[in-house]
Amino acid sequence: MHSLASELPSGPSDIQASTAAQPSVEQIRSDLPAKSVSLIGITKHYGGNVVLKPLSLEIRPGELLALLGPSGCGKTTTLRVLAGFVSPDSGTVRLDGEDVTDVPPNLRGLGMVFQSYSLFPHMTVLENVAFGLRMRGVPASRRTAPVREMLELVRLGDYADRYPSQLSGGQQQRVALARALVTRPSVLLLDEPLGALDKNLRERMQFEIRALQRSLGITTVLVTHDQEEAMTMSDRIAVMSGGEIIQIGEPASIYARPKNRFVSEFLGTSNLLEGTCMGRDPQGRVLVRLDLNGRINAGSLPPGVDDCPEGARVALAVRPEHLVVQASPSFGVECVLESRIFRGSYCVYELQAGAGTKLIAFTQVPDESIGIGDQVQVSWQVEQAVVLVD
Repeated sequence: MHSLASELPSGPSDIQASTAAQPSVEQIRSDLPAKSVSLIGITKHYGGNVVLKPLSLEIRPGELLALLGPSGCGKTTTLRVLAGFVSPDSGTVRLDGEDVTDVPPNLRGLGMVFQSYSLFPHMTVLENVAFGLRMRGVPASRRTAPVREMLELVRLGDYADRYPSQLSGGQQQRVALARALVTRPSVLLLDEPLGALDKNLRERMQFEIRALQRSLGITTVLVTHDQEEAMTMSDRIAVMSGGEIIQIGEPASIYARPKNRFVSEFLGTSNLLEGTCMGRDPQGRVLVRLDLNGRINAGSLPPGVDDCPEGARVALAVRPEHLVVQASPSFGVECVLESRIFRGSYCVYELQAGAGTKLIAFTQVPDESIGIGDQVQVSWQVEQAVVLVD
């Protein structure tokens, strides 16, 4: 396991030296023009396999957008189409309104970081970062200054003469970032950039990359299958499945109001209570008769879904942290506590609700009077329930 201590300056003198040598972020930011990205009607097939259905996406200048989804959903292909490594069967790629669909990758002005980092083992850190400039024909006399500037920005100024094998995983990732940024790209592409790191270092690097992206203001597209990574790092998330975007929005918005069952279960943990739509109440909320107890509960529809026909089969989605577990009688769902798991900052209750329905509840203040096998009541606030029609 990589030591986080090894990622930091070793003492006060190192910290002072690093601070003194820190380049002007404002100057670097001014050299990184944030561009908008447009994917319009992109399709891609491999033989009879449909990889991307007609896909359209607008990415705002300076934002970090995450393409989130399971393996095979088309997120990496989408990124490679944007980068120019894959030609779409149809559709248009635009950067700041300019059509670059047929422009080769090296002329699009993009920077890319891969999961494997793709560092050259026989080159020093400085030579690795300078590689892109060298390929662009920048003379050696003009390469060293921007390379050292970028190494200082990612806090690796003292590692210029080391080789990749002498670096930790987090340090290698920073080298890859510096190499991608040194060419002053208009858009930064991150393809599962933290997948090779251990959990603690991965979480640390999420914050570091996000802070760097914000300070530079560079338009960034992140591909990941890790929901926590997407929610931590992005301004917006585009959830993908089956070659198309299912829902796009700010992390908190998608988490609170998932569009369908897939999004509800893929982005976080969700309790799905099956039932039947019984119409609307005077406030316009959807009424659902739950299968497990026959009671009527209310909830709201997610954004973009306006219709829920009476008699339609639906699911009431409630996040675990919104469930209230009580030993005393209340108007809720009767359950039996099957297990209680300690997770440090919170506890997980696993509950059997009958009819094969299991619920998960998170609580930061567990009720010690409730024991395994006890009958309890589970309830939630109406505004915390979402009605999923699919």
